[in-house]
Amino acid sequence: MNELGARLQALRRQANLSQQELAERLHVSRQSISKWELGTAKPDLDNMIRLSELFGVSLDELVLGKTQNRQEIPQHSAQPVENAKAKRRKRMHLCLLAGVLCLVLAVALLPLHQMFDQHLWGNWYTSVWRYLPTVPHNVLLLAGAGFLAAAYWNKY
Repeated sequence: MNELGARLQALRRQANLSQQELAERLHVSRQSISKWELGTAKPDLDNMIRLSELFGVSLDELVLGKTQNRQEIPQHSAQPVENAKAKRRKRMHLCLLAGVLCLVLAVALLPLHQMFDQHLWGNWYTSVWRYLPTVPHNVLLLAGAGFLAAAYWNKY
């Protein structure tokens, strides 16, 4: 086992986390954690930063073993990871709400547009397809689809 792997294992055990729990918090596989601890692989920079935040240590201490005056690692020090999940979940819900709202508005404006045309021109077009290419409807439909796609991608 290399020094980085030994430090990772010690910090993980000190935080009372199993390899599986740590892997879930970092969104990696348990095998990745095992390889890091055995020294057959090294975490990338993003994972190193997340590990240092999770364990409450500096990158110097995590990578090089240089200790500073550090506090004890709290038992539930996964707050930054949990905050990121909460933000992502909130963003997903906001995008979902905005997407549904745009789609409902696009559909609700169709009869209003038809009534406006009847009042102005004396025509009442019954086909929805006549109104979909007009600006308010296609913009709302595209925005709604975009928001729903963003909600889907923020789910992960």
